[in-house]
This record gives sequence, C-alpha cells and structure tokens, in this order.
Amino acid sequence: LAGMSFVNAIAKPFATPAAVCQSLTVGELLRAGIRVLDFRLGLHDGQVYICHAVVCGISLEEALQEAASFLRSRESEVVAILIKKDWEHRYFDESLENWAMVQDCLLRVLGDLVLTDEAGMALPIEELCRRGQRAVVLVEAPPGVELFAALPMNGATLDKSWKASTQTVDDMLGVLAEWRTTNRMLPQPGLLKFLEVAVPGGPRKTAPGGNAAFRRFLQGGPLSIGAMLDDPDEDTIRAIVLKNWEDCGSGSEALFPASGYVFS
Repeated sequence: LAGMSFVNAIAKPFATPAAVCQSLTVGELLRAGIRVLDFRLGLHDGQVYICHAVVCGISLEEALQEAASFLRSRESEVVAILIKKDWEHRYFDESLENWAMVQDCLLRVLGDLVLTDEAGMALPIEELCRRGQRAVVLVEAPPGVELFAALPMNGATLDKSWKASTQTVDDMLGVLAEWRTTNRMLPQPGLLKFLEVAVPGGPRKTAPGGNAAFRRFLQGGPLSIGAMLDDPDEDTIRAIVLKNWEDCGSGSEALFPASGYVFS
C-alpha cells in the first residue's frame, strides 16, 4: 500500500511518529560520526525508496548519493551500508527486477567505491582506503538473486544483538550484558558486529531513554564493535567513538565504531 501515492499521503502524517527512526539526513548522520547505515526498502511510485511501514522518505538513489558524496570528499573514511526489504513491504521480493534495480543503483551511484570480495571485509581500514573500496555494502536478497554489486548479508558477514523478546530498556541492557559476559563484544575479522540500542515503540519517543542507558552501559568496559541506534544524539555518538578510540589504543582496531538506523 505504501507504494500508492494517495495511501502514502493519507497515512504518512499518522504513521510518521511511530515509523521515523532518524531526525537527521544521511549526510548529517555521516558527518556526526555514523559509519553504518541500515536501509529498509520498499516501492513507491515505481521507484525503490527507503521505507519503514507506510512511510517512504527518500529514494534509495538519493540516499546513496549522499553517502557517495561523503566518501568522495573524505578519502580516509569507510562506510558500511546494510540493505534489506522493509518488513511491511513483503511484496518487494515478488519480482527479481526490484533487486536488479537496487543493484543497478548501487553500481550507478557508488561505482568502484564498492567492496567486491568478501575476504576484503577482514582487511584493515587503511588497506580498504588504499584499494579505494570504501563502501562495504551488504544485501539481504531472496533466493534466486545473484549479487553482482554487493556482498551477501548473512551470519558469516553480520552479527547483531537484537532479540525479538526485547520489549523494554531493561531487556535491552540484559542482552548487552550477556554479550559482554560471553565475549561476543570482541571484534572478529570479516564480521560486522553490532549492539542493538533500540526497543519497540515510537523510535523518537523511546530513543532518549535507550541511548542514556547505553551510555551508562559503556562505562562498564571497552567497546570494540559497533552500535545500532534509533535517533542517535551527539552525547551517545561521542561516547561510542571515545570508547572505540580507547580500545584502539590498547592494540585492537575498531571497525565501524558507530552506526545508526536510517529508515526515512
């Protein structure tokens, strides 16, 4: 339904408070310190858009252009982009042509910035910069889609702390504590690992409490992996980057220290 203009126009004012997870643009997020973007896709007016439920914000091409502009203006930076269909847009998988449009867009906008081999994910950031492959794009596509412009998003390339049972900030903190005590917070070459700092509900309403709790959690130990945030604020981004740099100083290399969901 979100792909229909009149439905989107009617529903968007009511759905936006519960669906929009960011208050900044893609470019603003990257300039604030975010280095991983999580794009959920749907169709709107026949084009691939960044969507969350019935809210479709900007097109995938516009979002990628902002990321490409950032990368081309800062040759020492690496950005990861996670791409999958939005859960409300199940029909997106019904046509393989939709995924062809996604990959064509990746090639057209990012071009040779895209990392083309999975082994490259285990390389140091300095080597990725030397190769010029500074866009690490992971795509979760249905069976039958041959990826030619991205790497597959699966258990070998991505590990996140999200659990469906998480309903409250206390639940979230319990999962994070479990990751810390079981050493899942240790970095692993070739695998993007993220702590999910989010709870169900309107993201802009729940994000302040979740982010504040996460900052307190960070005081209990090092952080050598990323964190995925709803509506990240400056204090939380600074806390994450500071922890990453502290850990870099102890001899390990942090990859993609801060990340944020970008739905619309």
